[in-house]
Amino acid sequence: MKCGLVILNYKDYVLTQKLLDAVKDFSEIDNIAVVDNCSPNESYEVLKKNASSKITVLQSDRNGGYSYGNNIGIRYLIEHHSPDIIGIANPDVMFGNELVRRIKETFESNPDYAILTGFQLNAKNETGAHPFWEDNGNASSILQSMAYSLTISPFVKLFRKILCMKNINKYREYCGRIKNSPENLNQVWAVEGSLFFIRTSDFESVGLFDERIFMFGEEDVLAKKIKNLGRKTGVINDVTYIHNHIEHKNSNPFKFSPLERGQIFHFCNYVTESKILHAMYITLMYLSRLKHILKVAIKKLISRSNE
Repeated sequence: MKCGLVILNYKDYVLTQKLLDAVKDFSEIDNIAVVDNCSPNESYEVLKKNASSKITVLQSDRNGGYSYGNNIGIRYLIEHHSPDIIGIANPDVMFGNELVRRIKETFESNPDYAILTGFQLNAKNETGAHPFWEDNGNASSILQSMAYSLTISPFVKLFRKILCMKNINKYREYCGRIKNSPENLNQVWAVEGSLFFIRTSDFESVGLFDERIFMFGEEDVLAKKIKNLGRKTGVINDVTYIHNHIEHKNSNPFKFSPLERGQIFHFCNYVTESKILHAMYITLMYLSRLKHILKVAIKKLISRSNE
């Protein structure tokens, strides 16, 4: 099974070079496409020095975001090397040749799976922040969940805090079930875009990444398309990789973050066509943003009063 890998760089050529140095000699990876997403620094010139028979360094004509930049590398690999599977790796991940070997073996023995990855850990070797997730549900369940988090959830958390009860984190419980499952391969709805491998035939069938998404939300969209093909996404829980994710704070709290914009795009383009439900979803997103602003403002006031 022939494997290609795409690494997308934007400005941080030091981190990209570190990952490239780690994976360039992996026997399980046949070809690597490094894409510089039109960085406004010397990234392309520095990374270009890695060019070899195995490594190709490309540069996009503009910074079109995660989907646009990765698609450049994906199309290059398909056109020039015809890989059976393609890996997508952010520069801030670390993984071994063994993970790729297990990915290949699992693909070969499970033809119904389109996407596979290992179990994600953070830099502290703990379960990653959001490595994978369950089916995100239909429009009504999504709206109900958002409304609950805005209204009832805060009171539930306060009530449990007063009674010194530990708050329930259903997502963490779900991650624990996957991690401790006796089955090495576990089906999930979607996996994080930091590192995953996908069958080239399935990727081509869904038209690669949706380039209308600049950043965030592409995993949900891809998961939806894969599910519509009748194909599966899975996590191999006994091989791991590290995602040393650096959180980028929203510079303007009064505007939607890239993550929120990605979520809105996914809901309005892939979950439902109803304009009424679109309006309800966006309204709830605005209320959630307002709640965050008020929470930050209250914390600042309390902090100043204690000085």
